[in-house]
Amino acid sequence: MILRPDSDADLISTIAKVLADEAIQLDTRAMVALLLARRDLQRCPLKLDLPAILGIEAGTARIARMVREAIAAGYMTRAAANVPRDGRRWLYSFIVGMKTAVRSGQGDAGR
Repeated sequence: MILRPDSDADLISTIAKVLADEAIQLDTRAMVALLLARRDLQRCPLKLDLPAILGIEAGTARIARMVREAIAAGYMTRAAANVPRDGRRWLYSFIVGMKTAVRSGQGDAGR
């Protein structure tokens, strides 16, 4: 689930705040900003799909670092509903948004 402001002005302000957050690396800020800006995305893509969605070439280690940083900074969190895959791994759903919205658990985390 991607939690974004309703108005375009608030969305632009939100993305500007994300890009100005120097607590995380620039590529992580760009990932969060792009996920927020893509109104065609209702759900956060899986980590495996992020490079294609974002239009970047990145290995699994880089994507994992970016997701860890976004989670640590409060822009992402794992959703409650996770799906088992091939018996050993899990597919995790993420919630992306501004820190206050993600922290408050706004919306249905299981979607």
